[in-house]
Parts: sequence; structure tokens; C-alpha cells
Amino acid sequence: MVRQKAILDLALQFDNACTAKDDLRKAYEKCGSSAQTHEICDAYLTQKEPHQLHLDEEALKETLEEEAMVEKEREEKIKQKQADDEEFMLEFGVKYDSEYESE
Repeated sequence: MVRQKAILDLALQFDNACTAKDDLRKAYEKCGSSAQTHEICDAYLTQKEPHQLHLDEEALKETLEEEAMVEKEREEKIKQKQADDEEFMLEFGVKYDSEYESE
């Protein structure tokens, strides 16, 4: 669930970045800027994209790592609970509900 949300957020951020970039290019074209200004702006936008994508990728990795840790902790708690339950049942001779039905 968290992973899907992180991926959707990343996709939305990427889409927003692309839209903003397109809007800037349209604004420059509308203003009739010189070819040199166009090249400078394109170079800036092109350099900015990989940096932002790298930041987004790092944020996604952190989110996925956190999710994996939470999932692992949850699984460990479940295993510990099952082990505790089994120990209790063996110690006190408690049967599962299904064992009562089969008698």
C-alpha cells in the first residue's frame, strides 16, 4: 500500500515537472527569446531534470526501505506471537477450536 502510494506520488511529481518544463518552454517561445537564451534555458532545464529525478528516486528508495523494515518487523511480531501461543497451548494443554470439533 505504501509502495503503491510512493510510486504514484513519484509519477505525479514527474508529470508535474514535465508540465512545468513544457510551460516554461512555451513561455520562452511566446516571448520570442533569442536562440542563445533558448539554449541556456534548455541546458538549465536539462541539467535540472536528472538532479530532480535523482532526488525523487532517493526518496522512493527510502520509502521502500522503510516499508520493508516495517513489514519485516510485523512478520517477526506475528512469528513471535505464534510461538508464544504454541508454547502456551503446550504448557497448559489447550486445544485449538478445530481439535474440539474433530473429537
